[in-house]
Amino acid sequence: MQRDDKNRIEKELKRAASFLFKEELYAIMPEDGFELVYALTRAVSAEMVGRIIVHISPVQNEMGQNPEVTFGETSQISSGILTAMRFCPEIRSSCSLQYSEKLTKICEKMLLYVCKFDAFQIPPGVSTMDWTVAFCSGQEEGVPDIISVKSNDPGRSSLRIFGESPFIVTTNIIKIAERISDETL
Repeated sequence: MQRDDKNRIEKELKRAASFLFKEELYAIMPEDGFELVYALTRAVSAEMVGRIIVHISPVQNEMGQNPEVTFGETSQISSGILTAMRFCPEIRSSCSLQYSEKLTKICEKMLLYVCKFDAFQIPPGVSTMDWTVAFCSGQEEGVPDIISVKSNDPGRSSLRIFGESPFIVTTNIIKIAERISDETL
């Protein structure tokens, strides 16, 4: 049964990732690409989380290689979704976005539940994403739509989006990108 579930997760991740190959999304793609994850129902470890990395080129507007879904990859995104599932088992997907103050403000204007932190608030020695997901999810509102972590060190700043499925996550990413385009016109 778990193999069938993994096949379904893989298929849904690849389908959702195909929506991320749009030139207008390049501005919100992290340097290392969009990391999109989707966990099996009742997942408790990275082996139960599917992960795909999407890179797009603004010049060629193409995907480059055909991204593959992997399971068992430990990352802040896969770890963060496992933490989110402890608070709300329906939230099983997450994706990384390029951090920016503007993007955070646009998400707030869209009435997405945004939980913001300065990196110095996070206790030393703990995973940034695990701590922020647990802290935000422990509030009355539950698991946030967006977690925004600002740091003086750009390498530590991050923006993560959460949802029930990769399709919901990528749909929200596209809506966010459209809002950015509307605001720059």
